[in-house]
Parts: sequence; C-alpha cells; structure tokens
Amino acid sequence: MPNYFIDCHCHMFTIADIPLYQSVFTFVGEKDKLHKKLIFPFVFPFAGVLLPIVNLKKIVQSNEKFIRFFECEPGENVVPLCKEINTFLDSPDFPTSLGNIDEVILTPLVMDFDKGGGVEKLRGQVRRLSKAIEANKSQRVKILPFVGIDPRRADQLEILKEKEFETSFAQLNGWKNPAGLASGIYLGVKLYPPLGFNVRDFSPFYKELCKRQWPVTVHCQKDSFRLCPDAEDYTNPRNWEEVFKAGDPDIHNLRINFAHFGGEDGIADTAWFEKAPQDDGSYLYENFFQRLRESSWTASLIRLLKNYPNTYADVAAFDFTRRESIAAFLWILHKDKEGHFPGNYGLEDKLLWGTDYPMTLEDKKTTYATMFHGFFKGLKDKSDKTYQVPDPLKVDLDVLMCKMVRDNPLKFLRFT
Repeated sequence: MPNYFIDCHCHMFTIADIPLYQSVFTFVGEKDKLHKKLIFPFVFPFAGVLLPIVNLKKIVQSNEKFIRFFECEPGENVVPLCKEINTFLDSPDFPTSLGNIDEVILTPLVMDFDKGGGVEKLRGQVRRLSKAIEANKSQRVKILPFVGIDPRRADQLEILKEKEFETSFAQLNGWKNPAGLASGIYLGVKLYPPLGFNVRDFSPFYKELCKRQWPVTVHCQKDSFRLCPDAEDYTNPRNWEEVFKAGDPDIHNLRINFAHFGGEDGIADTAWFEKAPQDDGSYLYENFFQRLRESSWTASLIRLLKNYPNTYADVAAFDFTRRESIAAFLWILHKDKEGHFPGNYGLEDKLLWGTDYPMTLEDKKTTYATMFHGFFKGLKDKSDKTYQVPDPLKVDLDVLMCKMVRDNPLKFLRFT
C-alpha cells in the first residue's frame, strides 16, 4: 500500500452554502468564538451594530485569508490549498519519521445547512465541491468527501440515492485500498448537532450506517456554528455515551470520529494542575494530580474511545499555543500508557490528524505547514516552564505522529 498522509477534518464550503438570515439572527448576542469567526465576515455591513469592536478594519485585514477563502468558489480554493500541501511535503522541515508521502487524502466535510427541510443548499454545495475536485490537478492530493446529513429528515439516507451521490456511494461497497478510488468518491457521513438535533434520538439511523459500514464524523466541542440555543447540550459527548450504553450490539460497532476531541478547552478541563511558583526554574503549574476531571467533555470521549472498537477522535482546530491544553493532552496519553483508564483500546490508536482548514486560518502567515508543525512541535516543546509535562513521556511522539496521520485514519476510513 502507498504511504499516505490523511487529513480527516477539513472544509470546502463557501458563503453561498451558509443560511445567512438564520446565522445573523443567531449571531446577535452569541459568545461562541467559532460562530463569530465564521459569520462575522458575512455580516460585516452590520458589524458596527452587532459587535463592540473598535478597529473593524484591522480585524477584517487580519482575517483576510479566511474571508477570501469563503468568498471564492471551491475550485478557486483547492488549487492553492494543494500547492500549500505539496510545499509542506517537500520542505526540509517535513518529519523524516513519516517517510516519503505517496498520496495525501483530504476528507472535506460537506455541511447540511438546510435544517430538516429541502436539500437545495446541500445539492448546491455538492455540485460546487465536484467542480473543485475537477479543478484539482495535483497528482498527490486525493479528495474523498463526507456528506452532511440532518438525521431529523424522514428520508435521511434516501437523498443519497439522488444523482449527486448515487455513483459516488455505489463504489464504496467492499472497498479496501484508497488507491483504487478516484477523487470525488464520498467516504462517509457528517453529523452536526449544533444545527438543532440531539444525537440520542436517532439510533435506527446509526444502525443503518453500521450496516453500510460508513464512517461518521460528528462535531464534538463546545465552540460551534450554532443555529439553536441548545447547541451545547446537543453536542455534549455524554449523549453518545447514552447511545452506546443502550445495549444495541449493532451500534457498538459504529465507526465514528468525535471531531476535535472535545476541543482544547475540554482537554484542559480534564487535567488538574496545582499552582506552585518556584524560584528555581521549575514549573509554575505542576504536581499533576493522579486523577482527572471525569465530568469534562474529553473525559467522556476517553471512555468512548477506550471501550468501543471503532471510535476515534480528531484534533482539528486544536489551539497548540495554549500550553495548559498541550500539557493536559500529554498527561492524558501518558496516563493511558500507565493503564490509568479502564478499557480495551489505547488512546494513541484512536487519535486522528485533522486541521479544520479553513476555520483555522488565523492570519496571512497561517499555512497548512504552520498548522501541522504548530501541533506536533508544540507537543515536543520542553522549553516552556508554565505547565509540568511528563518526563520521560511514555508515548513516542514520532510514533504517535505516524499513527495520527496514517495508521489510525486508514482504520477509521475502513481501508485496513
């Protein structure tokens, strides 16, 4: 099999795919940073009323790359993105432990913004993405999307029989090697609870996905693009614990990626650190306690990853500049190696690489390379003495990197 590099979480939708009125309505008074980042460029004419920001021009300029991505057609975005990726792969900074990459697989997540009604926005998004895939001339980057589905629809999976999807999904029966798939083949399903549904209510739908063996990616962090006031409650991973604990053996085999691993906030909330300022150069926050906060979102996800065979979590949109989250992430992996968490599966075998591109485009200097190096170099950085990290760490970070970008995604996508 070729040597793959797989990004399990990115997007290629545009302003044309977003329900603008409903988004602006929800945006007023929203404190959620992801929702504001996504919708702010599109409500800029009203921003003086909606946001207490003094220097709007500076804010817009700093988000130029992000805004321009959404104002362009996907076909215009895919070419520079593939160029960024190829530059990253060919750079001297690319980790030698990953070897020479034969092929990159991107799995852009199509969003179903139609909120339980018709599927016109979904159809339009799929058509534009198809044109983007046709525009991709890179021989090394393959685009294999996930299609967004709102499970509130009575005809949930029937829409996949329409001409936009019929051919794509038909080729998935019995596939094993991605080398045999052409760009544009849909690999699985994307669920986004913040649009207004609680995942506990759709077990028959999940059973059907299990029967088809389609992988699922579901949004699983507090920050979200939300279209309902209960978005955080609907997104809480404890809902998934209830789904899995219901006892249906079919659902126990659901192949699912809990996107964002609870987010950097969820990861930070999982760990306990004690403030211990010292004059001898030791850590400001140390004495990591032997237990974790069981109520945090990431703790809930750890239980899901440890106890079910096909559960995974990507680290898309992880804020690698937040040292508390980096330290907590390392401690979680370290404690898992020590056998701290009950369950049959190791966490390092369940984590996936994902960028959430373009949502993570912070400024003009942000590239695919800075996202990747920021995360993995952040894990290896021992110069910051703010939060104590395990030393020696029981997890080999180079091995973890290989698992996250290749081995684990191949299993999640049912290629191995």
